[in-house]
Amino acid sequence: MTEPQELMQYIGENLKKYRLQKGMRQEELCDGLCSVSQLSKIENGKAQVKAEHLKIMAERLGVAVEQLRTTDALRDELREGIELTKKATVAQNYKQAFERIRSVVARAKQAGYQDLHAEAVLYECYLLNMTERKYQAALEKLRETLTDGGEFDPITRADLLIEYGRAYAFTGDLVEAFRQYLQADTLLQRVEPVAEDLYARVLYRIGDCMFYMQNWRTGYRYSDQSAKVAEALGKHQYRIRSKSMQAAFANKLGRPEEARKIMEELLQEAQSNNLIHEIGTLENNIGCWYMEQGDLTTAHQYLQRSMTSFELLNDRYVMCQPLMNLAEWAQKANHLEASLQYADQVLELVREGGLLGLHYLLEGRMLALHAKTYGLLGDEERMTAFYEQALELFDQNRAVIPAYDVCVLLADFYYERSNPRALPLYKQAVSYNRIIHELGVKK
Repeated sequence: MTEPQELMQYIGENLKKYRLQKGMRQEELCDGLCSVSQLSKIENGKAQVKAEHLKIMAERLGVAVEQLRTTDALRDELREGIELTKKATVAQNYKQAFERIRSVVARAKQAGYQDLHAEAVLYECYLLNMTERKYQAALEKLRETLTDGGEFDPITRADLLIEYGRAYAFTGDLVEAFRQYLQADTLLQRVEPVAEDLYARVLYRIGDCMFYMQNWRTGYRYSDQSAKVAEALGKHQYRIRSKSMQAAFANKLGRPEEARKIMEELLQEAQSNNLIHEIGTLENNIGCWYMEQGDLTTAHQYLQRSMTSFELLNDRYVMCQPLMNLAEWAQKANHLEASLQYADQVLELVREGGLLGLHYLLEGRMLALHAKTYGLLGDEERMTAFYEQALELFDQNRAVIPAYDVCVLLADFYYERSNPRALPLYKQAVSYNRIIHELGVKK
């Protein structure tokens, strides 16, 4: 980094630090000087500020101009602490990683560095989720940060809300998770787009949340924005992931040809750059696309390729994706025993443990697929038993959207056979639908 670039970085970081310490919004600091988006670029070290504007900003913040132009030794130390935490994580020295990041969390909060405080909290929650599966502890940490952590800028607060929602999802409360995602969505709608890493990441994460909520149109918008910001930043891999998500949303919106074109172009890019995870994901998604179009032969070819790609990563979670879709493919192809076997492989991976908290969605989906397969085999007893298991699992975790679908299916089945179980199931479906409606999803 050259000296002028370092100075831009110092000025930007100091402007943001003192603004947040003062509880001042960006609009207040830059009023009559520049746009909010320009101030965001300045605060992120991406643009220079005019000397006369810097003087006025310093006056508004109640500090000397020189304080804005000099490096902050403590801030540099805390930033280094985050980097050392990441290195300790890679080395699987989790004890040291926790000690370092918790020190950064406490010191950053005390010093009023809201951006570093938020970044450190998010990384501590990542460690709690990934290394110890302490989902409740992560939930408590995020609740405390959002309640007592001080004033965060809208993008950072949205990032924390998304992680807060994920924590709820991991602990088995998708309804509350969705409510946090909606709060993040409301915040981001008021943010003027800026070309920065955090903004691109938050857009991608909220798009992923919208997929779980089945809010296809909003998700398409976020994934499109994320791809554009990633391209502006030169983040090649991030752009591919964002465009891949956009293709999935386009397909859900009834634009299959747009989806196919995007995915095939991205697959060529991923192959050219040897991005194994992206290759496997795109092969899986293209396989699903062909399966929806009724071309089961081509679908099977792509899904098998996805399996081969993901085997190179030795990641059980990603292996679940093509296995689940192969189970569905086998069912559609009337290879019913093979469908049961594929689904059993997914259930085995899930029940072995080690997957993040959303494993109950995978397990529930496979139980429901088992039920449908047994129905096709004419075994109604096993069919209803598996549907009941899936419904119980979804209900326990407040996964109201899949719970509603299974509940209605079961209720219809019992009603056709004059079984009194139908009535309480219909009432249960109505209660799910009420919650779904509150979340803005139509059923």
